[in-house]
Amino acid sequence: MDAAPSVGRVGVVLPSVNTVVEPFFAATLPAGLTVHAQRMPIGPDATAAAVERMDAHGRAAVRVLADCRPDAILYACTASGLVRGRDHDLAVVRELTELTGIPCLSGIDAVVRALRAVGARRLTIASPYVPEIDHMEVAYFESAGFTVAGSRSLGIADTYELATLASAEIAALAREAWQPGSDALYLACLNVHSHEVIAELEAELGVPVVSATQAALWAVLTELGVTAAAPGYGRLLAEGVAT
Repeated sequence: MDAAPSVGRVGVVLPSVNTVVEPFFAATLPAGLTVHAQRMPIGPDATAAAVERMDAHGRAAVRVLADCRPDAILYACTASGLVRGRDHDLAVVRELTELTGIPCLSGIDAVVRALRAVGARRLTIASPYVPEIDHMEVAYFESAGFTVAGSRSLGIADTYELATLASAEIAALAREAWQPGSDALYLACLNVHSHEVIAELEAELGVPVVSATQAALWAVLTELGVTAAAPGYGRLLAEGVAT
């Protein structure tokens, strides 16, 4: 990033298996911003039921994380919002904000905001999820006002496998999923290194590519009023965050 804000803290509440968000944020946040994490137990089961069990720990995790006085807190599990549905997800975020007095953000709502920011209306979705959650994902984005032209998922049932996907595998999934006529491509899941292939896919497809990891970073910076470019991570971050 090329502009340094005053010193601040970014809080992230993560599924216990997530190994992607912290390194990406730490490497990409502007100088002066630090990332601080709290985890929720989930284990290897990548199902909706497992996500719901994990979410039972969410409020406690946010309360503990609030003790380090972050300037914003990201609930960094997009699948959580898909399972709960948009209305419930946003209600929980409002509740957590009131509980802590700290702006709280939903991982999946960060994606919705990012897609709207790049002018997307008709989406192609590429995800690593099992079919159950993939279907929930399509329904979620349709409830948020998007048209889903098509989606393809890898059906990964083990949460630990998500972060092991190579860039070539992520890009191949995106190409298989791509539906001509879509005006954006969304790469799902905050435990996938999807930000690594954004620039490549944007150059190839000629449309904005939004990944969960990139959108989460963008939403946090927007919430904090930080304007800084992050070259290499697509149109959303290329020219700095609009505040």
